[in-house]
Amino acid sequence: KKCTAGILNSHMSIIKMIADKKIDQALIVEDDVVIDFEKLKKINLNKLPQDSLIYFGGVLHPPTSFKDPTWKYETAKKTLKPGINKIQSDKYRVFGGFGYYFPKWEIAKELFGIFSQKNKLKPLDTEMTYLQKKGIIKYLYYPAISYLHMEDAEKGVHGKSFIKRNMKYYG
Repeated sequence: KKCTAGILNSHMSIIKMIADKKIDQALIVEDDVVIDFEKLKKINLNKLPQDSLIYFGGVLHPPTSFKDPTWKYETAKKTLKPGINKIQSDKYRVFGGFGYYFPKWEIAKELFGIFSQKNKLKPLDTEMTYLQKKGIIKYLYYPAISYLHMEDAEKGVHGKSFIKRNMKYYG
């Protein structure tokens, strides 16, 4: 729980800093990610949606329970096309702060405001999925631009929960 609280506090601090300093075009990544800079350089960030945080990396999970036996990752992945995708919270949710992008500082301000109104926050991933379900977090970029470097991730706090997979495809 201390680690989860530390991760949450770290992300909340950077989100608040983005809002306070009015930083546009901010990408937040974990310390154990790889960034595909070649792909990132080719994206016209000004042409991306400007009304929501955009996941640049993460993991697809069932929309309800992690243990939903009827949910199939491959089926959910088939709904994604290259580039920007609207998150379909009835088909999947995106977990993992491997990379998320704020096109405008006002979005960070809005999220920080939502989080600040709560008496107690759940883990960051859980809070972010609530916002996906409400339509506040709307998009993901596919294939991922930032994804876990698995050898480093395995050494980290949540390493035992990760299965060897190709993280570029939200696996």
